Amino acid sequence: MSTEFGGVAENQKAWREPIRSALIEKAPSGLSAARSFQIDEQVLQTTGMLSSTKGDETTARKAAAGGQFQELAGSEKQWLEETIRRVVHRLDEHASVAPLTQISLRDLPNL
Repeated sequence: MSTEFGGVAENQKAWREPIRSALIEKAPSGLSAARSFQIDEQVLQTTGMLSSTKGDETTARKAAAGGQFQELAGSEKQWLEETIRRVVHRLDEHASVAPLTQISLRDLPNL
């Protein structure tokens, strides 16, 4: 999967803003995004936490001051890649007006 998405978790800036923008355009708050796109709010919260607090100086936008960066663990990277894959797919499903089933934490790899 990493090849398909070009190392998504390693280059978070490449995908974070387009997905965030698409979600906000359709549903401005996290709760309404969760409802509109049938994505469990915990999935969105975990995605936000992992994509903003872990990584390096170019990807961890909310990392602690002082340059103490923490890389994503293997399971976190896998989880984030799978989640982003599903969210991108969900954006397509939503656009097609297909009936949606909720994406929940149990649908994703364990952290």
